Amino acid sequence: MMMEHFEATPVGEAVSLWGEGPLWWGDALLYVDIEGRKLRRFDPASGEDRAWEAGERPGCIVPRAGGGWAMAGDLGFSFFDPESGAKTPVADPEPDKPDNRFNDGKCDPAGRFWAGTISLVKKTGDAALYVLGNDLAVRRVLGDITTSNGIVWSADGRTMYYIDTPTKQVSAFDFDAGSGTIANRRAIIDTAALGIEGSPDGMAIDAEGQLWIAFCHGGCVRRFDPATGQPTARVDVPAIETTACAFGGPGLGTLFITTGVKAGLTSRLLDSTVRGASWRRRDRRARLRWLVAKSILPTSHEPRWSRNPPPLGVVLALPVGIVILLFVLAKHAKKQHTNQPLPPPRSQPGSDAYFQPPGDSPPPPSAPASSRADRLRELERLHGEKLITADEYEAKRRAIIDEI
Repeated sequence: MMMEHFEATPVGEAVSLWGEGPLWWGDALLYVDIEGRKLRRFDPASGEDRAWEAGERPGCIVPRAGGGWAMAGDLGFSFFDPESGAKTPVADPEPDKPDNRFNDGKCDPAGRFWAGTISLVKKTGDAALYVLGNDLAVRRVLGDITTSNGIVWSADGRTMYYIDTPTKQVSAFDFDAGSGTIANRRAIIDTAALGIEGSPDGMAIDAEGQLWIAFCHGGCVRRFDPATGQPTARVDVPAIETTACAFGGPGLGTLFITTGVKAGLTSRLLDSTVRGASWRRRDRRARLRWLVAKSILPTSHEPRWSRNPPPLGVVLALPVGIVILLFVLAKHAKKQHTNQPLPPPRSQPGSDAYFQPPGDSPPPPSAPASSRADRLRELERLHGEKLITADEYEAKRRAIIDEI
């Protein structure tokens, strides 16, 4: 089967340090900014992207049948009321593990809230997968996990798909919706054996039962056939840290993709203009949009030769020419800008599957994307040339980000 290739385009005006956990509910997309410690709701129709302070690093968020949201984060499971901003703790199954936090999660067909933890110090097997039942009891379902990530269920509710990222595999389980139990674990996709760059992260499932997997450090989302374990499509995303995806919009025809900041990489801010990319497969039309999840994105990503590859001479000569050009520009920039101070930071002005247990106001406007991007690039340059200390670099970088 021929591999299909698509390009994602940015949508929305928000920027997250680490966007994750997208979930379509009603007429908007819920998602989290883990490192920004925020819960977010994006309305594609109006372009409004509202944020609520979570008070911890939230790994995922789901809507509740009775109103409000349920979340899982640093402090375990909690309920959150977006009307008042109040948070109610429910349970923390790992209070003795300060180096762990909750990561990705979703609701099963019966409305139970499944979420797993991640070892932030990469301690192999120290995390686990949990489920918060309708009776608010927490049950440990699966142990020996390191980085719990994508989780989805088949349309018939008989199969659960799950990712523990370091294994670079997708596991399938037999699922009993009545009891909420899993059995018969088997690896159905091995991304390492397929030679795929990056690590499998968040996951979504489409109406045909195909799995769409975001590849962190890989700059793309890939579609897989769970019956064969083979990739059938690729969506290129101009952000190396592609974290998760979810279908939403009218008819669930739009794939929203969240991204995160690549530490230590020279970055830029994407144009916030909403641009949709449409594509045709067989006899249907769908839309792919990339929700920037307000992310700082890398200036470059892996080149994609979609059809005929360029001549070998071009492939070899291009990088050499780029290296020479960058060297000349770097020397010129160093002479021109060594003594230019960094601009001062701008001051900040004064569903269908849901959890089923028995003031908000829009955020202040952010600084223009181009201004923040220029200052971040300048800050990276000063730090790279050792013209400022590491402490100064971190303080100024945080000040720029905090304007958002």
